[in-house]
Parts: sequence; structure tokens; C-alpha cells
Amino acid sequence: MPDTEQLHTLSAELLANAELSEGAQKLFRSDLTPAAYLAGLSNAGLFPDAVKFTAQVLGAKKSVAWAAACVRELGAENGQTEQQKAALAAAQQWLTEANDEARRAAQKAAELAKISTPEGCVAIAAFFSEGSIAPPHVQSVPPPPNVAAKIAAGGILLAVIKEPKMAVERFERCLQLGLKEIPA
Repeated sequence: MPDTEQLHTLSAELLANAELSEGAQKLFRSDLTPAAYLAGLSNAGLFPDAVKFTAQVLGAKKSVAWAAACVRELGAENGQTEQQKAALAAAQQWLTEANDEARRAAQKAAELAKISTPEGCVAIAAFFSEGSIAPPHVQSVPPPPNVAAKIAAGGILLAVIKEPKMAVERFERCLQLGLKEIPA
């Protein structure tokens, strides 16, 4: 997760981690707070960039919690398969317990749900949030930096586009949820 200083002033590194579009990068000013930059991205209609940026600001665990909340909020449970429901439940279990057993259970649930689904993304983001991504009982391999937040953002994007005609409203709802976690 970004340090306290980054939460008050944007940094080029934070923006690079978010892999934002050229249009979003042009809105960058180092004197902006994350909340102000997020508002600028939203006002410009750069919603996918706003989601990716918010996930990076929140960091691994908070971005997983945010993605899970968005998937639930957007009603993704309507039409979910049992595997997708289990993946979201496994991610939520990891958020509650935050232990390696719950994290690895989220990985297995994500594989069954498929990571091409919002629920699968949320669960695999939980797996990549901490600990070792290597099998148990072998040398530890840390997850790539910032990958959990990127995957969580992907899950949100997948949930939003399930109803393309309502994408703007769905993006705005998710960003409202994310904004609650970002310092002003």
C-alpha cells in the first residue's frame, strides 16, 4: 500500500503502477490529492482509469475488499454460478480471517469460478495480495508488486460491463464506494 505521504500527494510512481491511459496521465498534477485526481478522472469520463487508480491507491487488501463490495453492489450475484458465489465467499472469508489457509482457498475457488469472471478476479486478487504464490512447503515466492490491486480493478471492470448500457452509473457507484476509503 502507498505510504502516508503518497496518500496526500500524487506520485509519478503511483500513476505508473496504475498503468493509466495517456488521457489520464495528462490530468496528472503532483499537487493533487488522490481524491481530487479521482474526481478529475471521473469528470473527464475516464472511468476505467479511475478504477485502476483507486485500486492502486487502496493497495492490495483494501482493493480486494473494494472489488468484493462492488461485485456485490452491482448485483453480480444475479445469475452467478455456484462456483462464482463460492469464489466471492472465499475472498470474503480471506478478508475476514486474512490467513494463508483462507488465501489459498480463495485461489482454488477462483480457478473453479474462472478468472474471466468478476468473482474469480476478486478471489485470485486475494491470493495475490500477500504471502507466497508458490505451492505450500516450497521456497516462498512473493507475488509481483501491485498485481493484487490490478486484478481487483479488473474484477470491477468486468462487473461494470455486465450491463453496458448502464456502465456510467455502475462506474460511478463503484467509485463512490472506493472514494470512501481514500483520504481527501
